Amino acid sequence: MKYDVHLYAVMRYKYTGIEAESQTGAIDAAVKLFNADTPPAYPPEFAEDIAYYLVDEEGDEEYARSYMYNDAVHADLFADRDYLVYEPQ
Repeated sequence: MKYDVHLYAVMRYKYTGIEAESQTGAIDAAVKLFNADTPPAYPPEFAEDIAYYLVDEEGDEEYARSYMYNDAVHADLFADRDYLVYEPQ
């Protein structure tokens, strides 16, 4: 069996010097900058986290056997451990 696996990796963007009344206000301002394609203060970097996975079976043109998995599927992506596989719900 062959699979196409999509890894949804988390990227870190840092915006500096944001003026706001609160931390949540600063988040709102940063999201607006991000959505406006404003370049961050530093280059984006991989946050060493994968949010979730999408697995498609090759030949399944209707994607009837495609499944989304959250990060619980892989206990620790960056350590030499076996990963935990769960049956799709």
